[in-house]
Amino acid sequence: MKQSEYGSVAYAAGLKLGYKLWNRLSVETGVNYQVTTTDVQPRLMFAAKDNRNGNIGYRFNYSSGYSYLVPRDGSHPKIGDSTLLSTTKHSVSYVGIPISVRYKIFSKGKFSVGASAGAQVNILVQGKSSSVLNKGTVGQSPVSARTQGLLPVYYSALTGITGELQLNRKLSVTLSPTGQFGLSFINEGSSVKSRQNSVGVAAGVKLKL
Repeated sequence: MKQSEYGSVAYAAGLKLGYKLWNRLSVETGVNYQVTTTDVQPRLMFAAKDNRNGNIGYRFNYSSGYSYLVPRDGSHPKIGDSTLLSTTKHSVSYVGIPISVRYKIFSKGKFSVGASAGAQVNILVQGKSSSVLNKGTVGQSPVSARTQGLLPVYYSALTGITGELQLNRKLSVTLSPTGQFGLSFINEGSSVKSRQNSVGVAAGVKLKL
């Protein structure tokens, strides 16, 4: 299933607070908002019953969950009916609450480098899929639905290396290669169980209070 998914892009924004324990050691926490968007290749879908409400829709399975897509043109598919689904965009968003420990491993002049490790609680905001049924035909119909099967909370480990350049006594800029690796599954009741993993680069501004 994951072979049909491509073009996954993630971005996040947030606020982080730090407290220095010793000269080189500090603890950090905060809050962030993160969104992951994935494109899924076109595929043939079959209608099935949504046990949550009894409605019938085209069941769309992907690595993080599933959705029942219902045409907006007023048509009512029957169980077993099939239709061609165009490239589908699936997005899922979370609020994250991290806690980590940072150790300064190098410092010279206004530049320093630190390493960090910690964990994060990720709270589900929403998951959504959007696509077009029978694209390019008379029966073309845009569809969207909430993602089912996502757990309300999952946990992840955090790692990172941060380079910091001090601009003045209170202000500095940072650049951080980071990694976030799932410690628990993000879903249940789906065709597959998945963990959320990501590697990226974060940029920020640091203000000393």
